[in-house]
Amino acid sequence: MAGDFGVLRSKSGHRSRTETLVKAGDRPHETRSQLQQRVLTEISVTSACHPDGTIYPCPAGIEDDVLDVLFKESLLVGTPIDELVVRSFDLLMNEDETASKAQLIRMRQRLLIAMAAVDDRLRTGPERPNGGMHS
Repeated sequence: MAGDFGVLRSKSGHRSRTETLVKAGDRPHETRSQLQQRVLTEISVTSACHPDGTIYPCPAGIEDDVLDVLFKESLLVGTPIDELVVRSFDLLMNEDETASKAQLIRMRQRLLIAMAAVDDRLRTGPERPNGGMHS
């Protein structure tokens, strides 16, 4: 089991506290939520958008082969952009009407920019193998 924690590294690439404790056989007495909080504070998670419009979490600092396994075993589950947009409406319940409207306008602007980028790509075609774009 100690090998399972070999990928837990700090942002600087050093062994995380979790890895050191588990490898030393000194199991910490903490709740699941405490462990999750500690692990999540030691890694950075960004997101990646697949060309089909699905957003995936991407933990930074994870070795590529480990990341490949996480994707192959569906441990990093993606969410379609449209579902994320609809889910975001729940976050507006505690906002006043003015703030909610401003946030929705900004989201709409960002989505329009994203749609324009997709339209441009559809119009110009995929990148050439040498990395250049069609003119």
